[in-house]
Amino acid sequence: MSSPPPTSSNGGGGSNGGEGHLPPRTRRVRSFLRPLLDQKHHHAKAKWLNLDALVLTWNVHAKLPKDPNDINEVLETKDGKQVDMYVIALQEVVDLNPFNVAIRPHHAAIPWENIIEAAIEREQRYAKVCVKQLVGILLLVYVRHSLFPFISEIQTDSLGLGVVRLGNKGAVMFRMKLFGSDIVILNTHLAPHQRNVVKRDKNYLDIVSNVCYIDNDFNVRSIFDADLLIWAGDLNYRLDYPIEDVQKVVSMIEGSMMEGSREFSSLCAHDQLTVSRNTTRAFDDLCEGKIDFAPTYKVTQD
Repeated sequence: MSSPPPTSSNGGGGSNGGEGHLPPRTRRVRSFLRPLLDQKHHHAKAKWLNLDALVLTWNVHAKLPKDPNDINEVLETKDGKQVDMYVIALQEVVDLNPFNVAIRPHHAAIPWENIIEAAIEREQRYAKVCVKQLVGILLLVYVRHSLFPFISEIQTDSLGLGVVRLGNKGAVMFRMKLFGSDIVILNTHLAPHQRNVVKRDKNYLDIVSNVCYIDNDFNVRSIFDADLLIWAGDLNYRLDYPIEDVQKVVSMIEGSMMEGSREFSSLCAHDQLTVSRNTTRAFDDLCEGKIDFAPTYKVTQD
């Protein structure tokens, strides 16, 4: 997702698990400063940055591709052209067991870096400007090599959520200036399970209340102060249907491949993320790309 002008990608039916807002927990700042620019100037400034970016979010379940060449397909654009910036937001690059959560291993980034770089550097060179990992959450950002001299003020941040906030769930953030425009990129992994929609909404509030960067005047800035905010990840929002309707939902998904069909419209209306945005509980300040694909689902065989 992105904010206007800053976008969200949702990875990932039951009850909401609760009602109303839960207050965010703030670890560093009680409130952020207002944006440096008024909204009119802020938007006019941002629109001059013409950036072609490919954003990939993928929960890899602690597995590497069986064939490294398989990554080429998901990194290809529709017109076959290479982009100005690649944003690779991976979740569960390591198994989220207590040992890994405690020691926070960083070795898992290396094989993914090798696979991604072999895929994107076939026709032109890219500069790696971000490798940020929090347990299983890994954010990689590459920019076209010719843009690298125009990048400055790189910063990263992270926030652990989940069990005692150690980071089995959470967020990592990357910020840079490109041609004078602030770009902030987030990779997040929110609370799992269909019933935990209120926890996911609270995860959002915790992230926007805590994840930040520092400007040149040493002011703490909100992620929403950026000219472009890209929010990707496994948000874990589900379809809000009772579990006993699972077969009905599977049939609806299989019949919803045509956008605009009655099944497609019904599924979108039961999307927990859409409901949270429409009721301003979470992500309402962000713009989501057009949903033109059917939901994914898992089936357990007896």
